[in-house]
Amino acid sequence: MSATSASLLDDVRSLVIPATDALGELAAQAGEGRPTWRARFVRAAIRDPQAAKVLRGLGDEAPAAARIVHAVVARLDHLPAHIVRGRAALMTHIITSARAEHEEQAARDTTTARWRATGDFLSDAITGMLQAPRSPRPGSPLTDQQPRTQLANPSPACLEANQWARLTESPSPPPRPRRLAPHQNRPLQRAPGIPAQQQSPTPPSR
Repeated sequence: MSATSASLLDDVRSLVIPATDALGELAAQAGEGRPTWRARFVRAAIRDPQAAKVLRGLGDEAPAAARIVHAVVARLDHLPAHIVRGRAALMTHIITSARAEHEEQAARDTTTARWRATGDFLSDAITGMLQAPRSPRPGSPLTDQQPRTQLANPSPACLEANQWARLTESPSPPPRPRRLAPHQNRPLQRAPGIPAQQQSPTPPSR
């Protein structure tokens, strides 16, 4: 985020353009008509639980991206948390899918992808989506009075547009209590003439 950033569009561009410019550099290195694979790899990686976990674990290496994300979320403070979460997830889908599809199209046509134009288009579209007015729904249980979601440290998947859902996601539910097997709930059986403290649990029947 630049020091002169004064709008949501500027902040969104600070997230989107570095990623599309990096893809443009890869395309230039590959040469005219030769395919690249990074955008398609990222789309596949964030759908794989193990690969996505690795991406999220790199959050500390992207402090600048974290500041940008917090700035954008602050600009959406007039919206309820559940709206921010939904639009964040949609932003992730738009960026990852659109970049991969643009890369696929360039590979099919054996042309060089136009990443600069793609970055501009995505930035404009995402900004409009994030600040779009909300349709009122009388009687909806999701109201503006819901408490705001506390922000967590973002992941560097922010460079791949995967951090938004983590910043606004609800906390994980507590683990369920462990249920004992039926034989573990059985009372101790006393043998005649032996004190209770010397008894051993009755082994489960087979």
